[in-house]
Amino acid sequence: MKSLSILTFLTLLSLSFAAQADLYRWKGPDGKWHLSDTPPPASVKNVKSQAIPTATPVSPAATASGAAPGKSLADQDMEFRKRQQAREEADKKAAQEAAQKQAAAQNCTNARNRLNDLQSGVRMATHNAQGERVIMDDTMRQSAIQEAQKAVSQWCK
Repeated sequence: MKSLSILTFLTLLSLSFAAQADLYRWKGPDGKWHLSDTPPPASVKNVKSQAIPTATPVSPAATASGAAPGKSLADQDMEFRKRQQAREEADKKAAQEAAQKQAAAQNCTNARNRLNDLQSGVRMATHNAQGERVIMDDTMRQSAIQEAQKAVSQWCK
């Protein structure tokens, strides 16, 4: 049992030394920057390498996410939620605007169809206050055409 704990301790100790390895940064002959835990190969000549001290932690997760190193995880989460809420509000507003445009287009189509029907000269009927069917005369047709033209001008902009 004692040898197992010593073996575990030595394993953990060796892992901590591996984590303290230096990082090297160099610019290759092709002009690209390289980052490695080993110095540049000997085959690459006239290359300046720079050892990055281990006191400056380089976290692949931090560099890949593009997050500012000074922000805490809670701040990042709060900013994400704000962006998500703003996007949802923008989507909702866009959906409402699209629905309004669609309703306006439908109203325009209906108003144009009504105006065309009235101007066609075909015999038409309406219903009076008692619910009786009344055939339109010329004065009723003219007033209905004027109302339909107003509706067309209102909805078809």
